[in-house]
Amino acid sequence: MKAIISNDCVIAIGTVLAKCQNFSKQMKDECSFVSLRDVDRALVLFIYFLEIFTDVFQINGHDNLDKITQSLLLALSVAYLARMASRDDFMTEVLNCISLPLHPVSLTEYKSIIKKYQEELLDCMEIENNIAKNAALRENIFMMFVCIELRIPLFLVGKPGSSKSLAKAIIENSLKGKNSKKETMKLFKQIHLHSHQCSGLSTPASITEVFMSARNFQEKRDTTAFVSVVVLDEVGLAEASPYLPLKALHPLLEDGTDGSGSDDQRIAREKRVAFIGISNWALDPAKMNRGIMVTRTEPSIQDLKESAIGICSDKGSNDPVLKRLNTYFTELASAYKSICDLQKREFFGLRDFYSLIKMLYWMSEETGSILTRPQLEHAVRRNFSGFDEFDTVAKFQLQELKNNELKIVQNFPCQFKQFKNKDVVVLQCFLTGQFVSINENDQVVFTTNH
Repeated sequence: MKAIISNDCVIAIGTVLAKCQNFSKQMKDECSFVSLRDVDRALVLFIYFLEIFTDVFQINGHDNLDKITQSLLLALSVAYLARMASRDDFMTEVLNCISLPLHPVSLTEYKSIIKKYQEELLDCMEIENNIAKNAALRENIFMMFVCIELRIPLFLVGKPGSSKSLAKAIIENSLKGKNSKKETMKLFKQIHLHSHQCSGLSTPASITEVFMSARNFQEKRDTTAFVSVVVLDEVGLAEASPYLPLKALHPLLEDGTDGSGSDDQRIAREKRVAFIGISNWALDPAKMNRGIMVTRTEPSIQDLKESAIGICSDKGSNDPVLKRLNTYFTELASAYKSICDLQKREFFGLRDFYSLIKMLYWMSEETGSILTRPQLEHAVRRNFSGFDEFDTVAKFQLQELKNNELKIVQNFPCQFKQFKNKDVVVLQCFLTGQFVSINENDQVVFTTNH
């Protein structure tokens, strides 16, 4: 439904966009390169959120905000916020310049609105078990979905393990038009991905070829219900090619052509193919500014904890295994962060941390008991070994684990046995059948009862 916006609203929206442009220019990284393309994309996004998205996906708890304000906040989150490293600073600056007839919004409320809409969309996706619905995955899927729907080029930049390829796979499995499993997804376009693996040997012809293939595949279909999506994996590697293949992206992203024809051959945005570029690092501004960029920053300890909880939540929040492990997640996340800070090169990454959490969950599920120190050390060595600069196991000496072990000794009736070496005491729990040994250093070690 076409929305009617008053002149006062238009002026207020223009003021907000001007603030976004000025803030971006003050950045010292690739975010500082802005142009009127950003304003144009923001307005396209605003109309889409106002007329379509907020009608399909509705959230609770923000009845005080009108659709125009909510749609503007969503548009800014896609066009500007996603590329910012200092997001809180950006949001604070922008929210301070929102004036009537738009509704004032606090920083906490802004974050809540964006998160709720992302979660609403995520709940409509086909997601397998043991996948954490963390902030990175939520935002990646949200950005891909919106940019594909509007055929706005998207560059997704982040280190390995930041859910870039995972989000792409989920989007591909979920957006099947009328054949989608979820009823809500049947309201949106069917997609078909055309993937190309970039390398140091990529050529302009290879880049152009995948675009032409996607366009031809889409040509005989209804573009209001179908979209071909070009995906360039590891697009940053192509920058090292002596053939300068990414030069071909300029006209392809700008007007949908290979640049060899006249201006009247320019393809309307509604008829173009969608584009997603996935990279571990940012490209040069000339390319990035022709689309929307998502910057995946280093996850915080809270982000890592949220991911760990998500990995272990397949059976719900009442899962006894999750309850047993939940107390360790903060310390595990902190230990991982300390390892990342110490390593000179990125030997370990997020996938190692996720694998550690999955292994600990499996161990606790198999034994039916709390986490033990030998189990933790085994899991750490499996996922964080092969690095000689420092002892990774020592970084995972969890105080909470020691506290829980001592509670077992104090709370459960145990059998007492003392060896000739009086510095060692061995206790056996009646409930678990496990032995507990306490040495002179006051360290508790679990062993099997064999």
